[in-house]
Amino acid sequence: MSPASMTISLTSPKRDTIGSGAERPIKTVLLLRYAYYLAVHFKLDYVNATGDISNYYPDFMVKLSNKKIVIVETKGQEDLDVPLKMERLRQWCEDINRVQSNVTYDFVYVDEEGFEKYKPTSFRQLVDGFREYKEKT
Repeated sequence: MSPASMTISLTSPKRDTIGSGAERPIKTVLLLRYAYYLAVHFKLDYVNATGDISNYYPDFMVKLSNKKIVIVETKGQEDLDVPLKMERLRQWCEDINRVQSNVTYDFVYVDEEGFEKYKPTSFRQLVDGFREYKEKT
């Protein structure tokens, strides 16, 4: 199975697993990030806080089905570029969903404080519960 076709479940920090479906257990982020992006090469250009063009590499792409992919960004501490990256990612999802209908793309921003406070137990709870940056600014 190629990394581009894997569905990722979020588990304990010492284990990384590959599974299927949105109801998989969730604890923290995985360690598959770098190998996955070597295969996918997904990045977005955005204008950073200093006004320069930068590349943004989201943390994870979670394939829930052949028709649904969720891009996940995790942060322990928010910096000045986070709102700019999330606005760019939100716009990209809108744009790609408007020009094609084979796959629906969505995103979720997961901050450490919210994760520890709400303790989602499934990926679905994570996507449904973390709504920051989902609305246009």
